[in-house]
Amino acid sequence: MEIPTVLGIQWRMATASDILTLTGILLIPLMILIIIRLYNRHKRHAIHDSQLFLFRLKRLGLSNFQIKIVNNLVSIIGFTNPNPLLEKAELFESATGKFLAHVRRRGESEDSLTMICKDISIIYDKLYHPSRIKMPLRSVQDIIEDQLIYFMGNGNKVYMGRATSSNNKYLYIKILGNIAEMKPLSNMNPVKFHIFRPGDAEYTFTTTVAGSEGGLLSVEIPQEILRGEDSRHPYIDVIIPAQLSSIGLGDKNQVKMSCTIYRINEWEAVLRINIKLDHDDKYILEFNELDFNFKIPSKIIVQKTVEESGVFYYTLKFEEMSENASQVLKKYMYEHL
Repeated sequence: MEIPTVLGIQWRMATASDILTLTGILLIPLMILIIIRLYNRHKRHAIHDSQLFLFRLKRLGLSNFQIKIVNNLVSIIGFTNPNPLLEKAELFESATGKFLAHVRRRGESEDSLTMICKDISIIYDKLYHPSRIKMPLRSVQDIIEDQLIYFMGNGNKVYMGRATSSNNKYLYIKILGNIAEMKPLSNMNPVKFHIFRPGDAEYTFTTTVAGSEGGLLSVEIPQEILRGEDSRHPYIDVIIPAQLSSIGLGDKNQVKMSCTIYRINEWEAVLRINIKLDHDDKYILEFNELDFNFKIPSKIIVQKTVEESGVFYYTLKFEEMSENASQVLKKYMYEHL
């Protein structure tokens, strides 16, 4: 239908489809703008989630290599927000099984595989059981649930599992990954199992694999379990006012800086301070507890430095300590466990 105009030109009246087409054309830039804004907001949230995740890992004391392992696990899970991994151990276990399957295919050396499993044990403990105090194991039956155990199979292939229960005859281990790959283990005799317990020690025991069923590996209870070297003791949470002074080369006047100790063990302290420190310097850490004045030469552990809103967190390793100071600190630790 056409409409005459004052200029004598016939103007075609727009149909419903013409109106819809024009409206669609006009809405395209608006939709593109909305999509761009939503994408940018999603990207900002993802960056914030990743930064929060990294900060939480640093606060838990994970090393750079351990953080790389965690990032690999997050990639395997495929979550845009990695933080749920910190609350759900089952996600960690599932991703670990797939990660170790990948590591096995790469043909890494036995030493490399053992170190990876040791780091995974440390990560698991720090993520899900950071405050658990560990008593030395006297037998395999003392192994608690949720303890990771790793061992070598045929062809130097590493496997890892989680202890679920035990009785007078068997220890049951839930394998992380596909247990079907481990069928040849039932014919192996013996198998050497490894346990690394942060804050306690590394243990080994050798026994026979009885079989597997429903994702569980059953191994015979051995007569003994061997305890290796002690590992670092766990931190305790504290709030201790302290002072820090540099004893770096060229420092004639030691300026004391106020700080707060909020985590400590027998060999290290985690400080909160609003001044950026020089990692190359050595420091004197001073504080008072149990009527004893501690004055401890210390060195910053570089990879454990964290910054949060202008406040710095440093992990200091005690380089030397008098016998009296060591005894008082051990007493303080014992009283606050």
